[in-house]
This record gives sequence, C-alpha cells and structure tokens, in this order.
Amino acid sequence: MPNDIRVTEIAEQFRFVAAPTEKFKSSVIQLNFLLPMPFGDTKAVAAHALLPGLLKRSCAKFPTARLMECRLADLYGASLAGGSAPMGEAQLLSIYISALENRYALTNEEITAGCSELLLELLLRPNLIDGLFNVDALELEKRLLTERIESEKGNKAAFARRRLLAEMCDGEAYGMDPRGTVEAISALTPTDMKEAWEETLRCAPAICVMVSSDGFEFVESKLREGFAAINRKPVQPETLYVTAPKGEIKYVRETQEVEQGKLVMGFRLGMADKDDRWLAMRLALTIFGGGVYSGLFRNVREKLSLCYYCSARPHRYKGIALVESGVDTLKEDEAKTAILNELSYIQQGLFEDSLIEDAKRDIADGLQRAADSPEIIADWYARQICESNLESPAAYEARINAVTLEEVLDAAQGIRLDTVYFLASANAGEEEVQ
Repeated sequence: MPNDIRVTEIAEQFRFVAAPTEKFKSSVIQLNFLLPMPFGDTKAVAAHALLPGLLKRSCAKFPTARLMECRLADLYGASLAGGSAPMGEAQLLSIYISALENRYALTNEEITAGCSELLLELLLRPNLIDGLFNVDALELEKRLLTERIESEKGNKAAFARRRLLAEMCDGEAYGMDPRGTVEAISALTPTDMKEAWEETLRCAPAICVMVSSDGFEFVESKLREGFAAINRKPVQPETLYVTAPKGEIKYVRETQEVEQGKLVMGFRLGMADKDDRWLAMRLALTIFGGGVYSGLFRNVREKLSLCYYCSARPHRYKGIALVESGVDTLKEDEAKTAILNELSYIQQGLFEDSLIEDAKRDIADGLQRAADSPEIIADWYARQICESNLESPAAYEARINAVTLEEVLDAAQGIRLDTVYFLASANAGEEEVQ
C-alpha cells in the first residue's frame, strides 16, 4: 500500500489525496462526502442513502443507459460504483470509477483523464429534466434500495443486529437504519433528491482519493475547476458518544420461525470520542472475540460448543461493540454467561501475554491484505475523512505495535454491557415436549 501520499485542499474542507503506485493494472478515483444523520429525519437519511446510486446512473452529457455503457466501453471497460455507509451518526456517501491504467492503453489514450471527467460530469452535471432528477431513474433506485432493506428480513443475523442497534441506541441517531425506512424511501420526490444533491455539494466535508501511477495533476485541476463555482459551507458531523450504559441492562426477546437463535449483545466502550484509547480498545476486543485465538472462539464456540459462531466487532465511530452469535434457543442463558465470563477474564488480565502479539499480528495481516486492491486502498484513506492528518497503514501498524499490556487492560475496564437482543426460535422445546 502506498505510504507516500500527497494531500492538497482543493476547496473548503475538500481534500484531494494522491496515492501513487505502479502495483496495479487499474486505477481508482473515489469521491466521498460525509453528511450528518439527523435523528428522526428518515426522509433525509433515505435521500442521502439513495443519492450515490442515482448520480452514477447517468448525467447530462450521457443521459441514457446506452450512452453511459458506450462511454464506459470507450474507457476500456471502466466500471462505476457507489453507495452509502454509516460512520458514527453520519453517512459516508461514495461514488468511484475504476479503469485500466494509462500505460496499458493500446494507442496512448488518456484513460484516467476520461474517467475523471466522467466522474465529475456525474457529480456536478447530473441528468436533470426541467431542473429535477429523472422520475423513472429515481423510481428504479427507490425500488432497489427498498429491496435491499426488505431482503434483510431473510438474513436473520443482519436482522438481529439491526434490532439490537435500534433498541440500544433508541433516541440516538445511530439507532436509525442508515438507509432510511421503506415508507421514507417511497415518499422521496425529484425535488427531495435535488435538495439532497445540492446539500451534499455545499455542506458535506469531502475527500477524493486517487490510486494510480500517474494523472494526479490533471484530476486535481479538474476538481478545483469544478468546485470553484460552489459556495461551500461544510458542516462537520458529530457523533453522540454515550460513555456508559444508561441504566439497567436492557433485554429484548422476540421469536420467529428460525432454526437457530440469534444472540446479539451490545456493549458501551466508555469512549469519549473516536480516539479515546481506541488502539488499546481494538486490541482488547480482538483478544476477546476477534480471531481463532480469541476467548469467544476458543472457549465459547469450540470448548463449550455453545455457539455456531461468536465474535466481537467494535463500532469505533459510536464507541460501542457488538458480540454476535448463533445459538440454540434453549442455550441462550448459558451462552450469555459464557460470553460475559470471557470479557471478565480480559478485564482481569487472565489471559496469556502472547495473545496481545497474536492480536497485533492479526491486525497487521489485515492491513497487508488491504494492499492487494486499489479499491481498498482508496477506502482506507476515504474513511479518514474526519481526520486532520491522514495516516498510512504502516504508521497505524507502528502505533498498534506500541500499545502495552497495561493500556489494553485499562481500555478493557470501560467495556460495559448495555443491551441484549435475542431472536428465539418459535419452535424451541417442541421436540422435548413431544
């Protein structure tokens, strides 16, 4: 992964990141915008979530699917993608283009230049009819986003995770579905989408990451030119960090026709912000439930055979962690007790010192695997959109390796159970009764 990046500011709170590398045959240009996720405003959330898909569909210069396909074909089969993802109580909107590097063109075509021009056409000059987004394109994107939400009902692990977050973060923006609701999506109009687009260009902190071997100066100049006429007044999103459980542990149990119960346990990490003891916290959670060497895997899953799967995942930008597991409904209490026991062992330091090195090695391996894709490299820097100074994977790894056992134990003390959600099998116990 390139470590010698160059960062320049092309507009108010809009940075361009040049990540030079000759490792890949393809280059990537990724545009990213960060917008607050206003609590209770499901319509705004839905509009933001839908916007990247709508923008990448067409533009004023290439208004039809056929014309877009032809242009991408001319750019040696370039591909477009876009989407949104939660980042704390904000939404990270992304749209990117990937194409063959210039040096592999058959007749010295400027593929990168063509890709950057197309990306800016999509972003700055969308396919508007009488000043509004095309109704048919909007309806198609609304249907696709609705289908993604509805399909989650069949994915019981994802369903349980969403229910846990809704209950745990009730009254907080993080408890909302970052795609909005089906009803809010259905209500979106072309006017709503134009307002969301204009808000994004004007108010969202932004970052453009380019992973390539050349062409940086051209892309940077095009970005400067394109945003020169936009009166940017960026609003920096903020996340509400709740440092401790709000009261008694909240327990929610629901039943469905499922073969395997889904147990999700939500923990507050005691973090005051995204940087508060983060590296030590990440190591503590990795030892707890992040790999095959972790307590949740070795003991709860393998030794005690209480879970079909069991792992811990931190949500840094909210200061929480979820332990997700698949369990037999009748073993719910045993599984909860065993999971909390493993956390207690971590907090008391009752684990082999070598596990810290295992965790550090596991994180380092993940960073090295990320270097195998220009898209992942671009995403690495894009997700630092809130940071004042961008950090390379090598620098991050060095900081991880410097974390001490004492720091890990101190961070672990802040982990407190907040909410438990269990999706139980409606048929549990029937065989025993029969």
